[in-house]
Amino acid sequence: MRPKEAIGALARLQRTTRFRVIASIAVVVIAAVGYSVWLAGAVGAGHAGDAMAGSAVTTPGAGESPPLTADAIKAMVRTGSAWAVVGVGTAVATGLALVVIWLGAALTYLAIGALAAAVAAPLWLMEPTRALGQFALGALALTAAFSVLIRAARAALGLNRPVLAIAQNVIDEAVRMKISLVFIIGLIVLLSAMPQVLDPGQPLRYRVQSFLQYSVTGTMWTLALLTLFFSTATVAFEQRDRLIWQTMVKPVSPLTYLLGKWLGVTMLNLALTAVAAAGVFIFVEVLRAQPARDEIRPYVLADGTPGVSEDRRILETEVLAARAGTTFDEPEIVMERVEQRAAERLQEAIQRDLSLRDSPARQAALLGDIREEIIKTATEQYRSIEPGGRRTYRFSGLAGAADLGRPLTVRYRVNAGSNHPSDLYHVTFLSAAGATIKQIPLGVTTSILLPPGVIDPEGAVTLTVVNGDAQRGIPNPLTIRFPPDGFEILYTAGTYESNFLRVALTVWVKLAFLAAVGIASATFVSFPVAVLLTLVVLFSAESAGFLGDTLNEFPVRDDAGHVNWPALIIYLIARPVASAFTVYSELNPAGRLVEGRLVAWGTLAHGVGVLAAWSVGTLGLGWAIFRKRELAIYSGH
Repeated sequence: MRPKEAIGALARLQRTTRFRVIASIAVVVIAAVGYSVWLAGAVGAGHAGDAMAGSAVTTPGAGESPPLTADAIKAMVRTGSAWAVVGVGTAVATGLALVVIWLGAALTYLAIGALAAAVAAPLWLMEPTRALGQFALGALALTAAFSVLIRAARAALGLNRPVLAIAQNVIDEAVRMKISLVFIIGLIVLLSAMPQVLDPGQPLRYRVQSFLQYSVTGTMWTLALLTLFFSTATVAFEQRDRLIWQTMVKPVSPLTYLLGKWLGVTMLNLALTAVAAAGVFIFVEVLRAQPARDEIRPYVLADGTPGVSEDRRILETEVLAARAGTTFDEPEIVMERVEQRAAERLQEAIQRDLSLRDSPARQAALLGDIREEIIKTATEQYRSIEPGGRRTYRFSGLAGAADLGRPLTVRYRVNAGSNHPSDLYHVTFLSAAGATIKQIPLGVTTSILLPPGVIDPEGAVTLTVVNGDAQRGIPNPLTIRFPPDGFEILYTAGTYESNFLRVALTVWVKLAFLAAVGIASATFVSFPVAVLLTLVVLFSAESAGFLGDTLNEFPVRDDAGHVNWPALIIYLIARPVASAFTVYSELNPAGRLVEGRLVAWGTLAHGVGVLAAWSVGTLGLGWAIFRKRELAIYSGH
């Protein structure tokens, strides 16, 4: 048989039902046997015991320090996750293999994979070309996964329905159109090259954080720009080239057309987000398995004894974690004293500016500003501690953390004077577990661990902070201050793996809203204008958090209480923008993942609900405009 005939026979074979059934059974059996062998080997070697029996670690008492042993750290953040991660990974790989088999492309992908491995594996095995080999293998794996998911998406949209048919055409268009291909290839190159630029001399936690920050942010912006350009192009170009005539005469209603376009772009983003998330997650696990600073291998210190280095502890408890946090209770404000002090200061202002006597409206406005300033000053004073002084803070709402029985993280940042980088301050923390004295640089976020026993029966932790070394009685030279976001207690509220899944869903939800904006914009303006309009929405939404924080400190009155009209106009324009996109900006996937912050299901559900309502409203506006347009006016030429 000639090679061409043999290839044709194999192509026909992989599409037969018998081959698909036999191949599926073989894949499932191989996956089950492989996972069982790994699990047995891991348990036998003592590496999975921490995952399956880590809950047996003793909870420290109120006066004890948290036992930072290897078993304690693993039990604290990865109870049951070692076997779960491998199990989920095996299930995902098996699922992708089954999709390939039932798409009738098993032998095709097997041949392509073998050819790619034959080319890239030698590069990876040789030290001078290892980075190039890793890049090639990563790019090929991501490309293959994307190809499989795109074909699966097309198959899922294969039902005989107008909306699904339009969505299927959108996916085909994305693979053909140069605009989308540039971003798709760029995303694959970005994720494949990112691991090669990490500095191996940095502590492991910094390498993991850098990779998470740049990969998640890069993925988000690459997919956002792809969504922006492609969603506007797929509608605007069809109108410009009159291709829409062939669709609208089927007949297809304007609503069906827009929903099909939106569904197609969203399915494309789902495939790309899944590929990117899988790539990021797998490489983070690869990094996680590398030795941290002061380790010769994970959980084995440089002297060969089992233990946890500081680098490993921070990585596992503060980076690859899902932590919720609570700030201290605000001081109780006695409003009678505030009103009395505000009235006194108003009278002082009237004596300085006699024109206020005949203007009750100005007096009322000035009184409100003075009242707010007094409350703000009292709050700032509560966050400040004089040299050698001390202040007690109470953190409530930690009953759930007490039930978990896991150590707490006190995260803090101290400011003093101009935060000179060479200054080191001693700060003492007094709790039910005793005293902890830390020497810290100013303006830098750091943390200490507390045992769960410091939580009292009411679910609160009481911390007394001393501005200096309380043991030696040495105060710091200046008053220290905690910024509003610079003093909190964090506790484990979930697993890193489930949190990573919610972060990936967050990225996809935000892209779905952006797709609705792009499609709706292209219904009534040209492609360049639609791109510009969608860009404005994108940058407004992404910067809403920073804009809101800035506006909270934005002065619209001068010291005398007079309105600063240019500042007021800026405020009136910026405030609605910041308020409208608050929910969007709070869904900050990269920031939450890098800081080990929990993305709760409730938070995600709220964000999905709000963005879904915005998407429906946006598409509804596009439909209202689109249905009134004359799309098939014959020019006579």
